[in-house]
Amino acid sequence: METKVKWQGTSMSITNDKQFQVNGATLQTNDQGLSPIELISSSLGLCVFISMNKLFDRDEVDVDREQLEVKVLATKAEGAPSRIESFQVKIKFPDGLEPTYKRKLAISAEKACTIGNTIQRGAEIKVVEI
Repeated sequence: METKVKWQGTSMSITNDKQFQVNGATLQTNDQGLSPIELISSSLGLCVFISMNKLFDRDEVDVDREQLEVKVLATKAEGAPSRIESFQVKIKFPDGLEPTYKRKLAISAEKACTIGNTIQRGAEIKVVEI
């Protein structure tokens, strides 16, 4: 799986292998696209969201999935090097779930999320010329 970032006219274009495209932005205040911090935060949130839905399927739990909401707050470190210091994942669960099941879901979704596991454990980054 590969993504491509390049200028397209006056905006930064981010495209995946299937040619789905979103706009990138240099600042979080830019209303023309998503910043790198917003992209990594939304990737983490989407990963947890997908994991939660798979768990509902696995457990055969009938819930109103439109009530499920995942928010991610990224906190940027103040010192060098430029990086995100922490992420807080907030989950709004659908109505009717028991507190113990909610805790089980949150723990299982965190363990199942590829993006979260990568952020927590790190990944090798190699920069090469194309």
